[in-house]
Amino acid sequence: MTVLNPRTGQCFIKVIHSSVWAGQKRLGQLAKWKTAEETVALVRSLPVEEQPNQLIVSRKGMLDPLEVTMLDFPNITIRGSEMQLPLQALLKIEKIGDMILKATEPKMSLWSCYDNWLATVSPYTAFSRLVLILRALHINTERAKIVLRPDKTVVTEPHHLWPTLSDEQWIKVENQLKDLILGDYGKKNNVNVASLTASEIRDVILGMEIQAPSQQRQQIAEIEKQASEQSQLTALTTKTQNVRGDEIVVTTTSSYESQAFASKTEWRLRALAAQNLPLRARHLYVSSDDVSDVAFTYVLPKNLLRRFIAIADPRTQIAGYMYGVSPEGSDQVKEIRAIVMVPQWATHQR
Repeated sequence: MTVLNPRTGQCFIKVIHSSVWAGQKRLGQLAKWKTAEETVALVRSLPVEEQPNQLIVSRKGMLDPLEVTMLDFPNITIRGSEMQLPLQALLKIEKIGDMILKATEPKMSLWSCYDNWLATVSPYTAFSRLVLILRALHINTERAKIVLRPDKTVVTEPHHLWPTLSDEQWIKVENQLKDLILGDYGKKNNVNVASLTASEIRDVILGMEIQAPSQQRQQIAEIEKQASEQSQLTALTTKTQNVRGDEIVVTTTSSYESQAFASKTEWRLRALAAQNLPLRARHLYVSSDDVSDVAFTYVLPKNLLRRFIAIADPRTQIAGYMYGVSPEGSDQVKEIRAIVMVPQWATHQR
C-alpha cells in the first residue's frame, strides 16, 4: 500500500506480509478492504494538524471501501481520479524493493520521494518530475535508469532515492524521460508524436485514458451520423391482419427491421476502401528506437513500398518475398531491389 503526499513528497509504504493472506479466500476483495483499513489507521495515527483534507484514490475499486471505513472522518473528502499514477514503479527502486523483500512481518515505512528538490523547485514541479520518473520506470526500467544517471560522476546519496543532479541536468533528464514516454505511446498506438497537442502530451504523461486520434475521429463520425439519423426520423404506419381477420395498425419511428443488410466483405465496399490505400503511403514514419548494431538494416525504396500498399486489401493480409543485395563492405545492410508477389491464400477471416 502506497500513500503519497504531493505537497511534501512524503511517501508512506505499508508492507502487508504474506502471512496475513494465508488461508484466505477472495483475495482481491480482501486486499481492497485491508488497504482501506490500513489507510484509516494511518490517518488516525497522524496529528490533527497533519491529517489531510482530501484523499485522492488512484484505483476506482477502492472508493467504496474507503468511504465505509472513513466514516469517523467526515471532514476528509474522498475523490476518485482518472490518472493512472504508476506508484508501483517505486518497487523497482533497489532500496524500497530490498526493504519489502526482507520484511518478515507487516511494516510501515516513511520515504521522501522529493529528496532535496523542494529547496530549489516548487512542489508542483517536484510532483511533475516524480510522475515523469515513475512513468518512465514503469515503461522501460533499464532505459529510465540510464537516463537518470547520464555519466559515472553522478551519484546517489545514501539517504536519497534519486541521483543528485543540478537544475540544468534535471531539465535535460526530464526532456529525455518525456521523449521516452511519448515514444512508447506513439509506438503502441501507431501515432506520430509530433502531431500530439500539449494537452494530449500532458494526459499521456499523467496516465489518463486518451484514445488514438483515429478512434476519436471515428467516434465523432458515429455520433454525428446518429444525430443526423435521429433528425430525419419518419413515422411509418403499417396495417396488418391477424388470423382472426382483426386489423392491426402499428406506427414506428425506429428503423428496426427496415434497415438494408450491409456486409463488411462486400466487394463494392472493399473496392471503395481500397481506393484510399495510396493515401496512406503519403506520410511514412520510421521509428528509430531500439535499433541494434548486430541485426540487419533493410533499405526499402519508397516506390516499392507505395506499390505494395496500393495493391493491398483493407481487410486481408498480403505477403511477398523480398529480394535484394548487400553493398560492398556492408554485409549487415540489405538493399531491397524487388518484391515478388506469390499466389495469395489469405481471407478476411484469417
